[in-house]
Amino acid sequence: MRFRPFERRRSRVVPPDPASEVKEELDFHLDERVREYMSRGMDPDAARATALARLGDLDGVRRECTDLLTADRRAESRRERLRFSWLDVKLQCRSTSM
Repeated sequence: MRFRPFERRRSRVVPPDPASEVKEELDFHLDERVREYMSRGMDPDAARATALARLGDLDGVRRECTDLLTADRRAESRRERLRFSWLDVKLQCRSTSM
């Protein structure tokens, strides 16, 4: 995946939607597996069917990975808020001790 400079800067400020990020990642892995099977001599349809069978319940995996990524992003957001709050407390303590 190639980002244009604007998209790269935007992704630092606004993280991509977890569902689309997971879909893109799983699609990448599926395509890589299909390419691998095709390089071993399978025809494209059989390679795709085999890759899908090997990956299992793709919709279930998408849902679970999206839930995990969403929870991880929420936890990261809480950690950031706590970190900034702690920095504020330290700054206030320094300011009042002078």
